[in-house]
Amino acid sequence: MQVQTQDKIAPTAGIPANHTSIAGYDTCSPVRLCSHDVTDADILSVLCDLFAGRAATAFGESLEWWAETFQCDLAAKAAGGVVLAAISKWPFDQRAGADGVQQLQAELVKRARQILARGVQP
Repeated sequence: MQVQTQDKIAPTAGIPANHTSIAGYDTCSPVRLCSHDVTDADILSVLCDLFAGRAATAFGESLEWWAETFQCDLAAKAAGGVVLAAISKWPFDQRAGADGVQQLQAELVKRARQILARGVQP
């Protein structure tokens, strides 16, 4: 993936040459990403920065907004799997919750792609 800044193209995993993390896009020179150029891993990286407190927003939305979407995106069984994976360290519980975690990741990526399609940037 290549990211175009005002005067450079940085071929390093979507990170501008003048920045150290994708979450810093809101503080560097203007960067435009096309939704089809962004990988799922890129999207999850931006979201990880938000959820870890390293960024104030992801794709123009706050942590509160993203947290509210969890309730809308997952069925009860999948949500239960996410909670199980979060609260239990037992390997069999991690395996039991894996489908819910995968569904949550897929829904987060889908929602981020919808936002990118509207032209909002990370």
